[in-house]
Amino acid sequence: FALSMGNLWACQRNCTESLSDLIAPELRPSQYQQQVAQLARESIEASESLESTLRRAIDFCYGGGSDWAPHVRVTVYADNPVEHQSNVPVLSTLLCAWGCPLAEDPNPRCCAVGGTDVQHGYVVASPFWERTVSITSQPHHSHRVPYRNLVHRLLYRFLALPEGDVRKQLLVNIMLQLHE
Repeated sequence: FALSMGNLWACQRNCTESLSDLIAPELRPSQYQQQVAQLARESIEASESLESTLRRAIDFCYGGGSDWAPHVRVTVYADNPVEHQSNVPVLSTLLCAWGCPLAEDPNPRCCAVGGTDVQHGYVVASPFWERTVSITSQPHHSHRVPYRNLVHRLLYRFLALPEGDVRKQLLVNIMLQLHE
């Protein structure tokens, strides 16, 4: 344990070192863990709905405006050709898989693929997106943030980048990965 009471007392007395400087580097959260926690904290105060953010992301990737997003359909190629899906509605499929189905299309139809999450011929909510990350936003106040809120915030961050920022193009790859 790298932080002794003597070190803590000296730090409080001198205030020249931060508390994190006294903790061994291998005990500190990784950069990845810090980013996940930051996404979770940001998602608690999200000002835009998941559906609105996803509509804007679909518009960025496929065009047509956010009102056109429910009509955007794609072909999804799987590693196994038997699992390819054609005419997949992007918006309703992702929202349903994330546990937030559209009222107009709560369980999008698809080709049934045995042993997968579409084995019955329609999309269902995936338990993966219900998993949570625990964070503390204020002293003694913790939150359990679902993974879908993390991806929501990630999409929001990319959409918030300035138009000329080349990193914004990564949103296309993210969207492709999400609906594969």
